[in-house]
Amino acid sequence: MKIGLVSRNQWLRHLASMGCLLAILGCFVLAPLTAGAATASGALGPVTPKDLVYQIITDRFVDGDTGNNVPNGFDPTLFDGSGTDLKLYQGGDWQGIINKISYLKDMGVTAVWISAPYANRDTAILDYQSGGGVDRWTSFHGYHVRNYFATNKHFGALSQFKALRDALHAQGMKLVIDFVTNHSSRWKNPTNGYTPEDGKLYEPDKDANGNYCFDVNGEPYDCSGPTGVENLLADPNNDTNGWFHGLGDRGSDSSRFGYRHKELGSLADFSQENAAVVAHLEKAAGFWKALGVDGFRHDATLHMNPAFVKGLKDAIDSASGGPLAHFGEFFIGRPDPKYDEYRTFPDRTGVNNLDFEYYRASTNAFGSFTETMAQFGSMLTQTSADYIYENQAVTFLDNHDVTRFRYVQPNDRPFHAAIATLMTARGTPNIYYGTEQYMSSADSSDIAGRGFMQVVAPSFSQTTTAYTTIKKLAALRASNEALAYGQTSVLYSNNDVLVFSRKFYDKEVVVAVNRQPAVNYTVPVLSTTLPAGTYTDALTGTLFGTSNTVSGGQLASFALAGGQVNVWSYN
Repeated sequence: MKIGLVSRNQWLRHLASMGCLLAILGCFVLAPLTAGAATASGALGPVTPKDLVYQIITDRFVDGDTGNNVPNGFDPTLFDGSGTDLKLYQGGDWQGIINKISYLKDMGVTAVWISAPYANRDTAILDYQSGGGVDRWTSFHGYHVRNYFATNKHFGALSQFKALRDALHAQGMKLVIDFVTNHSSRWKNPTNGYTPEDGKLYEPDKDANGNYCFDVNGEPYDCSGPTGVENLLADPNNDTNGWFHGLGDRGSDSSRFGYRHKELGSLADFSQENAAVVAHLEKAAGFWKALGVDGFRHDATLHMNPAFVKGLKDAIDSASGGPLAHFGEFFIGRPDPKYDEYRTFPDRTGVNNLDFEYYRASTNAFGSFTETMAQFGSMLTQTSADYIYENQAVTFLDNHDVTRFRYVQPNDRPFHAAIATLMTARGTPNIYYGTEQYMSSADSSDIAGRGFMQVVAPSFSQTTTAYTTIKKLAALRASNEALAYGQTSVLYSNNDVLVFSRKFYDKEVVVAVNRQPAVNYTVPVLSTTLPAGTYTDALTGTLFGTSNTVSGGQLASFALAGGQVNVWSYN
């Protein structure tokens, strides 16, 4: 959209220069949030670019309450607990996160993204192998909803979820929950001739007035006699009310219709054209908003109609408590024919993207070295122009759906350089649990990267170089608005070196990165808008950085040793 002769990006920045920051897609709060509830729902408010998000697969973090490892009725053979069989539950829970809040807080984390908190399918998922064996899987990840209005008892009761919320909020830390509205669980087994399997959706029992029945602790209970604590709402294998599309797996169908209406891995795909389905999903989201969460990470947004996504976001934000943070998984490659649809999705729906373009470019530049640092810098400037809300895109090096970055890049120096760049580049940075402890994986699969952190990195060291780098740059991001809201300019680049600036009014941060672990470079004198003076490295030498001087609008020539990162800040 053009307004006069300027683009909307330029228009928004012009308004910002007059002291206005538009809250079109959620608030940008320039003043730091203090501990304690800031909204009517008890939430602290939306995630902003000043935040550092930390993603936790709840089952794979810390087992803080062994009493919920095998909930009533659960097959105990589907629990492992040793970190060996990653297809099974390991025991991580909300109490485990509570136990590590000080560890997260000290690292500079200000928002914690956890697995979907509601009840999931809790029976074995059987994958029959061509050689005759059978792999047994569980829904430990939270992406196979069974009942939106009951907690996942592997993680804890509702009282424990509230305890987690309160413990985070007491430290000024926001709580973001994963939320799945694209599908339920697998309804046909593709490894066994597509025989009927599950996919069923349940809801709590209702009283005579049609209201859900919850006890004093917020737990569903049987209030109408023999029907039980929960009742079947929809079954894709007997879909009499049209709750599911039922069109089969998408396979190689790359059409827009295929992505939005066919199934992702045989997961029963909700028919979001059905008003009853929409009403139920919006009611479910409202239920969790009322519990005081600060944001929603929306799963599989690529596979949903943007009109539904916008309606869901609007329903959440218009409910009591005001707007929350919204970001979602619009999964793309690089290059990708869906790029235009991806980059415009936040403007069309109000749901920001997990920045897969940043992820792909970072993996290639810092991981496999299949792209140059000059190309990475071009991506930063191009997406800053392409994205309307570029600083609200949630950037990441890896997550639960992709290969662990440490597996791609086992060398410390480019690994640390990638972390430092993530923490200083445009967007809202997200750290995947264990990255600060160098968690890797046995192979390149996403499941191999979902290790049990208390087993893999039991010390939870607060002195690793990765942890220290994140901590120092999280503090800088919180204190210097240039990192949160600044425009990006590339000052210098070649195959292995990138020098870029983030500038917001008179505040500025200049970052110089050498990805090569053992090759030194000399960067020539560069023009800069930094005021004259001597600038010390904001990382205080953690990544071998040194001081530099500015005189007459010129940044003095400097050497970059292998893996060196300089961060010079003017605030």
